[in-house]
Amino acid sequence: ILTGRPPYTATTRDARYFQAVGGETGPALTRLDASGADPEVIALAKDCLAVNSADRPRDAAEVAARTRDYLASLEERRKAAEIARAEAQARAEEEAKRARVERSRRRRTLALAASVLALMTLAAGTAFWVYTQRQAQLARFERQLDRAIIFLEQAEQD
Repeated sequence: ILTGRPPYTATTRDARYFQAVGGETGPALTRLDASGADPEVIALAKDCLAVNSADRPRDAAEVAARTRDYLASLEERRKAAEIARAEAQARAEEEAKRARVERSRRRRTLALAASVLALMTLAAGTAFWVYTQRQAQLARFERQLDRAIIFLEQAEQD
């Protein structure tokens, strides 16, 4: 079943009989090793093909028990794999959530920095405008003062 071929593959019935009587299981065991089946199943199949009857399972109940044990171990591995997959998914979701939070935090920080920069630029622009307005007002006042002084000087000369 595991290899898709019978254990004895001679071309004639008599040759197959002599392979079985002679215990020529080497080719069958090689095919089992190459079958890709789980090691537990391969070990059971090899035990069933053992040449010495003392090395084979005592009866079908022993084969059934080993098969049940193997199926139970498969179920345990499936459950463990399912748990591991769920844990990996939970870790991935948590990491994605952390990444979203970090991106949001960075965007808020950038927005805050941009707002502070805009306010500082506005404040600097306002201060510069106020300074230039005062300078212009001072220049107008100085011109008026100069005119008043000239006017007074002319009035004193008359």
